[in-house]
Amino acid sequence: MPTSSKFKEKLNNALAILKYLYDLDGQSKIKQVYFAYRGKPSGIDPNHKGDLFVEFTNGNMLGVSLKAGGERTAEPQLNTYVNKMLDDFNRDFDKTKLKREVYNKVHSTLGLPQDWESRNKKPSAINTIEDYKRDYPKAYDAAYDTMLEMCRDAVIATVNKNKTDAENYLIKQVLKKDENVPLVVVKAYGTSYKMVTDEDKLEQFLPRAKTITARKSDTSKQDWFIDLKAGSDTLTMKMAIRTNKPEPNNKIAQGFNLAIKFNGLI
Repeated sequence: MPTSSKFKEKLNNALAILKYLYDLDGQSKIKQVYFAYRGKPSGIDPNHKGDLFVEFTNGNMLGVSLKAGGERTAEPQLNTYVNKMLDDFNRDFDKTKLKREVYNKVHSTLGLPQDWESRNKKPSAINTIEDYKRDYPKAYDAAYDTMLEMCRDAVIATVNKNKTDAENYLIKQVLKKDENVPLVVVKAYGTSYKMVTDEDKLEQFLPRAKTITARKSDTSKQDWFIDLKAGSDTLTMKMAIRTNKPEPNNKIAQGFNLAIKFNGLI
């Protein structure tokens, strides 16, 4: 809305994307542009990553994933959660184990029941967590750090367990390529735009990769990396895991289901 502090910034971003569409039309005439925020056009895979879909006069379609930020900032190219990631890897046992261990080392120490996240017990659990945060702020932060480290270790172990599973995950959940409707990523900054090519580089490198291994950052509690290696060549994906819920449902109250993001190649 015009009253928002972000109004001018977002309007400029919209003008940047409009400029991209005019430039694209100058290369290949556009028949129709579909805004796919609430649903994909007919015939498009509902899991396609496109935010806009461009139909050209020759009948071809192009998906456009939109990003916005500073010229040199890195916006997430994958937004998912620990729970979904473990499901996508078919790691039901590992997920159950992680959830149990997080409860035993974190939530049980606050006196919360094992089913503290159930609908009827969650409000009381949130109050308990908020009281603990107020009375023992350092212990609260330490408990969150413990949970964060456990979850980061778990997703790293998931990637490292089987190379084929890791490769399939990158294809299906990160790239999400559609042979019939290709995807481009366009980033708006101010009233300008640029093409983001990280996913293209990943797609081209992935078939060459002999190993796919994950590792934690030595300098950040939430960063981790996925290294794809082919001979002497290495492609590194910068990943992050962290809380992303608004208070009071963040940090410890978010439980093991923290957010996972792919923030580009380094």
